[in-house]
Amino acid sequence: MTIGSGVLVLWLLGTSPEQMQGGTPDPRVKPGQSFVVSFPGLPQTLAKKPSELHVFIPRKYDPAKKHPLFLWLNGNDGPPGINTGPVGEDHFVVASLPLYKVNPAEGLLLKNEDARYIWSCWKPMLAELERIVPNLNPEIRVVGGFSNGANCQAVLLNKVKEFADGFKGFLLWEGGNMLDNFKVLPAHSLFVLYGEKSLGKYGAPIALSASKAGADAEFFEMKGVGHDAPASFNPKVRDWIERKVLFKDLPEAFRAMTDAVKRSRWAEAVREYNRVSGVLLDDSREEVGPTKEAFRKISLAAEEAAGKLPGPEPTKATGAVWRKFVRDWSPCPAVEKVRAAVERQGEDDLKEVASQPETSRPKALRKFMEEWEGFAVREAAVASLEELATRELEGALSKPKNPALQHLLEKCAKEFEGTPSARKAQEKLQDLREEQASILLDRIKQMSSVPDRKRSLQDLIKTYDGTRAAAEARTLL
Repeated sequence: MTIGSGVLVLWLLGTSPEQMQGGTPDPRVKPGQSFVVSFPGLPQTLAKKPSELHVFIPRKYDPAKKHPLFLWLNGNDGPPGINTGPVGEDHFVVASLPLYKVNPAEGLLLKNEDARYIWSCWKPMLAELERIVPNLNPEIRVVGGFSNGANCQAVLLNKVKEFADGFKGFLLWEGGNMLDNFKVLPAHSLFVLYGEKSLGKYGAPIALSASKAGADAEFFEMKGVGHDAPASFNPKVRDWIERKVLFKDLPEAFRAMTDAVKRSRWAEAVREYNRVSGVLLDDSREEVGPTKEAFRKISLAAEEAAGKLPGPEPTKATGAVWRKFVRDWSPCPAVEKVRAAVERQGEDDLKEVASQPETSRPKALRKFMEEWEGFAVREAAVASLEELATRELEGALSKPKNPALQHLLEKCAKEFEGTPSARKAQEKLQDLREEQASILLDRIKQMSSVPDRKRSLQDLIKTYDGTRAAAEARTLL
């Protein structure tokens, strides 16, 4: 698995509170705080600005809870900018990404051929968001956008399944009428808003086609409104998010939790409790009281289960059982004492790994990181692996640009997966691919034979998918 795909898996699946406890909190993640994350290694945006991720941390942020995510995309040339209006400022982490286009000279309107290029830029930004705020709720993620920001969603839904898999709800506000790949929308919610005096006639067919494909889709026409996204309609959007995303699965999860507790099916009870508690963002709903009572019973069962763990302390032979207890029963109070014992054993195991010869140490450290996901000791393993990765990357970058450099970067990215240096190696690899693809595309454009040119363009797209040149090649077929 490459660094990019590994990080993407984490992004799509989300990270649980117990996993979050294994790392050091980012100092920027404070209630009510907004900040900007720069990505100097990424290309210039459609707005002709450096690539940036904008993030807002909700006022009631709690690192011990999962928080929903709202991703906002601005219109026109799409400079990132936080918009908390549709979700409020209390509970949702709000982020904003820029827009990208293969050939900005042809106009601002995003097209299908821009989709993979956009996603290649977004993937490292979303992965970094996941790292900075590791307790994002994987079940409650909504992306919304106005005008060209809605168009961006449409082209990504058309061409990039990973994008559809990463979100539960999509908000198309005055845009997105080029959406035609409705088969990716079942099990998702879609809300389409258009102004009566704008392009309202395009909105209803989008929602209808999505509904026919199995999506939970709604259309709303903003009376008396042109091409605009007035704040007065934020309550309408917020109502849709609550009904169709935030609380949509709550009744089913609540029933499943209640039944599992009643029948002492504790693994299921913990799982469903985490689903239910993840959407009960305040004490206003009637499910809050019964959910607290369910958690009390689950916690008592966790205490009993903790007493049945093998031995007074974990050992090499029993460590996996103790770690499983922590993962299975979090966030019950009984977990913390067990976690502390597990961490002590992890520190001893890491000392043994760190004493191995340098040639075999990277593989052993990666295995350790996989086994100890969600525990603080994993961070120490990452730091140890990063020391080796830094030297490897510096050595690789001292080489001239040739096939040997590409091999060294690939080796660094694979061997030190999970470290900052491995991510840097992956970025350098992408830069090389962009450069190689661009040179090849220029040569293909000079071909006089139409069949040869078409065949070469298809080969370029297959080999260099995700680059700007591959995206441009699609427009030349």
